[in-house]
Amino acid sequence: MLPISLPDDLTLKCEKTGFLETGRYEEAVAFCRALAKRTKKARVVEYGRSPEGRPMIALLLSDEEGPTVEKLRKSKKPVVFVQNGIHSGEIEGKDASLILARQMAITGERKELLKGLDWVIVPIFSVDAHERFGPYNRINQNGPKEMGWRTTSQNFNLNRDWIKADAPEMRNQISFIQRLRPDFLFDNHTTDGSDHQYPLTVSVPWWPELPAATAIFQRALYNDVVKGCERDGVLTAPYFSLNDSEHPEKGLSVEAFGPRYSHGYWTWLGRPSMLVETHVLK
Repeated sequence: MLPISLPDDLTLKCEKTGFLETGRYEEAVAFCRALAKRTKKARVVEYGRSPEGRPMIALLLSDEEGPTVEKLRKSKKPVVFVQNGIHSGEIEGKDASLILARQMAITGERKELLKGLDWVIVPIFSVDAHERFGPYNRINQNGPKEMGWRTTSQNFNLNRDWIKADAPEMRNQISFIQRLRPDFLFDNHTTDGSDHQYPLTVSVPWWPELPAATAIFQRALYNDVVKGCERDGVLTAPYFSLNDSEHPEKGLSVEAFGPRYSHGYWTWLGRPSMLVETHVLK
């Protein structure tokens, strides 16, 4: 991996280009390591290697100094796991999460989020796919100018691989989650193409997929998120699919996702989760 220098204020390429471009894998790793050097509230851990030999890293954040996997597992605070780049062309979650980490741990703009929660941020899950970088990987997507690819270097779609775990990256991720045992998952994506009015759609598991108490929490959280987004001017809806992509008049469906998908797998763990899909054209 080539060394990369970051400005003193840890500004990312996306910010320097007005969110027209995103940085490469090296920037995300350098950012996490630089942030961890500046505060005892952060630590970078490597939890595996990709088939092409890239470190798979996570950024641990806690108000308690010196966070480790073992400390977070024993923490009395809920641990939020933020997963980005399982489809590396859908990558805005990476930059948003790193900016949030800086605001929580360095600038203090969102320090309240560390008071009641511990955080684990995976900036890029499918690291080899992220580096299959190009301007034509998602030609209908409104930026960035270049982005990564959907499948891994071995052509696995990681968001269909949770239950079978064919990909080395997935086995690393599952092992890491088993060690950490986090309480909640955000899985950040971009939609694939339908043109609708919602900048943001989200999916959460419902009862009977979840234990009753968890389902009650999940529904309340969903309602709060939708109200909060709309209060901020972001129209939000449940994540949906067209019943027939050629004939939208045939209606929409909201899928109950099985365990081959990220938040479906977390449902099998008895944990709440949220799939976040920003709109490809917006």
